[in-house]
Amino acid sequence: MDREKRKKGLILDAMEKLIISGRAADCTVSEIAKTAGIGKGSVYYYYRSKREIEIDLYYRAFHGFVKNCEFILDDTKTNTKEKLMTLFKTYYSQCLDLTFDDYLHLPQNMDMHQKVLAELVKTISPILAKILEQGVEEGILECSMPKEFAEIFVCIFAFLFDPGIFKLSEEETLSKLVAFTEVMEKSLGAEKGFLSFVCDKDFLLSLRAQKGTDDKVTISSRSFCLANA
Repeated sequence: MDREKRKKGLILDAMEKLIISGRAADCTVSEIAKTAGIGKGSVYYYYRSKREIEIDLYYRAFHGFVKNCEFILDDTKTNTKEKLMTLFKTYYSQCLDLTFDDYLHLPQNMDMHQKVLAELVKTISPILAKILEQGVEEGILECSMPKEFAEIFVCIFAFLFDPGIFKLSEEETLSKLVAFTEVMEKSLGAEKGFLSFVCDKDFLLSLRAQKGTDDKVTISSRSFCLANA
């Protein structure tokens, strides 16, 4: 199993390098194998196609995100608002990784884009649901169906603020974030302003500035370390 994990890691790392270099769109399995330093047959042993490699690469990133969220969910000293803030910061930072967004939103990657969005909802919703449950226990939120509410909120957020679906200006993004937080606060019976950090303009601008100066970011590492959120 360790050998399989290591080989798959080499293949996914190679795909990642090709995406970063801008050579992924037209690359072949042979090029992926060459970049990984392994034989073409080894690639086909683990993956039936280039598409499977691409999807698995994005899945690896999401599951890395989930793994890094575990310590927040288990932290009894962190309140609901702090956990929501950290989750939002980390997710939004991930969305600003334009190198991979550009590749994901190429016309030929439409099917992969749909799969990635579905995986995003699948992985992030349970995390949000647990945070909402904590909010109910703390008496600051009202939510009889945390799982379902979480799925709805993640679906709306992931779709509406997907840069490959809607090209929003900064002003449009902020206005929609304000509306989204108002709907979420009212749905959860939270006090007005409870989620104001979601539309904190200074914070959003700081993330964009950071993205502009970070040239060594990878899909595996970009903003999945919540300790830095």
